[in-house]
Amino acid sequence: MFLGQAEVVAQQATEAAQSRLKAEVPVDECLADQFLLPMALAGGGSLRMVAPSSHATTNATIIERFLPLAIRFERENELPWRATVGAR
Repeated sequence: MFLGQAEVVAQQATEAAQSRLKAEVPVDECLADQFLLPMALAGGGSLRMVAPSSHATTNATIIERFLPLAIRFERENELPWRATVGAR
């Protein structure tokens, strides 16, 4: 069966939502990296998320080069992770 572009996008969105719901976290991998810069500019914060993507970890590295903050990704247990932005 051939899936058109809309079906592929819908399938990817469904898989991302299922992953987030299974981990019982409010933030998926696509949104997590979007929150890092606002949290850094605010001086810190944390969020629960699914496992960080390579884009999120790269974004964290770039932010750390420009701001005097550290960004850590830590596994809480099997599925949920926490991203924390704070002092070095």
